[in-house]
Amino acid sequence: MKLMIDIKSYFETNRNEILRQYFDFLRIPSISTGKTHSEECRQAASFVLERLKAMNCDTARLIETDGNPLVFGELNRNSTFPTVLIYGHYDVMPADITDGWNTDPFEPVLSDGVVFARGAEDNKGQVFFLLKTVEYLVENERLNCNIKWMIEGEEECGSSSLWAFLDSDADALRADICLVCDTDMIDIDTPAIVTSLRGAAIWDITVQGPRQDLHSGLYGGAVVNPVKELVRVLGSLFSTDGKVLLPGFYDEVRQYTPEERIEITQQPFDEEEIKKIAEVESLGGEVGFSALERIVIRPTLEITGISGGYTDEGLKAIVPSYAKAKVFARLVMDQNPSKIKDSLVQYFQKNLTKGVQFECEKEIGLSGYVCNTDSRFFTHMNEVSKQIFGKTPAQIREGGSIPVVAAFKEKLGMDSLLMGFGLRTDNIHGPNEHFSLENMVKGMETIAAFFQQI
Repeated sequence: MKLMIDIKSYFETNRNEILRQYFDFLRIPSISTGKTHSEECRQAASFVLERLKAMNCDTARLIETDGNPLVFGELNRNSTFPTVLIYGHYDVMPADITDGWNTDPFEPVLSDGVVFARGAEDNKGQVFFLLKTVEYLVENERLNCNIKWMIEGEEECGSSSLWAFLDSDADALRADICLVCDTDMIDIDTPAIVTSLRGAAIWDITVQGPRQDLHSGLYGGAVVNPVKELVRVLGSLFSTDGKVLLPGFYDEVRQYTPEERIEITQQPFDEEEIKKIAEVESLGGEVGFSALERIVIRPTLEITGISGGYTDEGLKAIVPSYAKAKVFARLVMDQNPSKIKDSLVQYFQKNLTKGVQFECEKEIGLSGYVCNTDSRFFTHMNEVSKQIFGKTPAQIREGGSIPVVAAFKEKLGMDSLLMGFGLRTDNIHGPNEHFSLENMVKGMETIAAFFQQI
């Protein structure tokens, strides 16, 4: 296929410049959790903006928000062409060499064709190859669709600025299909299209006790300890067989037929690999379901962090004044995040001992998403992938969430095509995140063919 040869030739001919740009992008510590790296997030947004300008977008601008800027662009080729919205994010998770990195996470290292750095794959690496692919197609007059870009800077912390934009200006993003390259392949030779995602809901829970920390010798046993209360009630939410005991939690969860469950197990999945990556001896969870089913079709309720009292070195004999926890639910289709929150609040109010106060604040709440596998764009991506890889993509369900995908469907009626080119072993969010240049080129070939032949 001529286009494949052109992309590979383009990459090799321009390898040094492509890697220079890619590394410049990765060097920016655009960490979105907290405000410490706000300026670096702006730098990363400006990097994306300059790439949009370089491909002569009709519109390319930063959209100012209460948080990190959004990057918006439009390439209008022909009014008869379909329009594709490309969504991605330039923000990354925190990283420090003391977390187990072999090298500085913000100084990219190329080793045996693999780039190691925070954001190498998630999502800077995949956003970058999309930018270079469209740039190539524009230069060679092979782009046969209109393109809109929405690259945000808060995906790793809830996308609050994008939510605000969708509430006021959603029509600006209206397109025939949204393309998201923020998922994984099965292996280097096997592409995958994600056909469903779980939703997510995050709540900040605070149990407030005395006005300030109190001496446990004077007040312990008389004043209610908020840390003990929080731990006790949280623990009561779970049974020993892995079920969530929150009333109503499973009410809207779909029950799959035996035939459907067998079909789900055909999805490539290796429990031994999961144990190896996690470095655990065994897996656990809801009894009656396989590990794969627990990840892709069952909801979970996770406690992602607890704080309160004194945990530093030495002794501090106190009754703590407060305790906090973050509770994170992965929700499946039809579960309502607001209903789950209401049940959680009622459960705490009923079960907490008198003498403490309770607050529950929602950070985010979104439903699950199921892809329309009958769309012409889905069919087209299958055909293109067969040209590039010699096989159609595996259709897989994922347990993770891409917050805006459900919002695009709800607000714009727009489906999303979820096809990324990373690997599960790329260690995104962890130390020594990496992305293979071979995967990058495969991604460029696939997306170039998709846009040229659409």
